[in-house]
Amino acid sequence: LFIDKLLVDNRVPITTFTITDNNWGLFPPRFDVWKQLTYLVTIQLPIQYLFAAIIYTFIIKKRKSKSSTSSLLLGWGLIIPASCLIPFYILEFCDIRSLPVRLAGGNMFSIVGFKCIEAMYGTPPNPEVETSILQYMT
Repeated sequence: LFIDKLLVDNRVPITTFTITDNNWGLFPPRFDVWKQLTYLVTIQLPIQYLFAAIIYTFIIKKRKSKSSTSSLLLGWGLIIPASCLIPFYILEFCDIRSLPVRLAGGNMFSIVGFKCIEAMYGTPPNPEVETSILQYMT
C-alpha cells in the first residue's frame, strides 16, 4: 500500500554534536511515518466505533436490565479476542513494515478490550459515559 516501507533510515542529520566522547545527531522528522499512522487511525476509528456500539447495545444495556452471563460470553469470547487479532490483519493488509508504526497500530485496539472489561464489570471512569450510545462511542 505504501511505497516506502520505512525499513532504512536514510536521513541526514541537521546538526551533530559531541557529549562525553559520544557523537549525537539531530534528525528531521519523516513525514511518511505520520502518513502511515494517520492512515491506520483512519481505518481503525470506524471499527472501534462499531465495537463501542456493540458493547453498549449488548453489554451495558443488558447489565442494566438483567443477568450478565451472555454479556460475559460476548465480551470474553468474541470482543476481546477480536480486538487482539484485528490489528494484525489490518497491519498485514496495509503492508506496514516499520516496527514503531506497527507498535502504534497494534496498540490502538487495546482500548476496545479495556472498554469491554469496564462495561462487563460495571466500572466506567464516569457514570455519565454510559448515559447514551453516542456518549459511549466518543
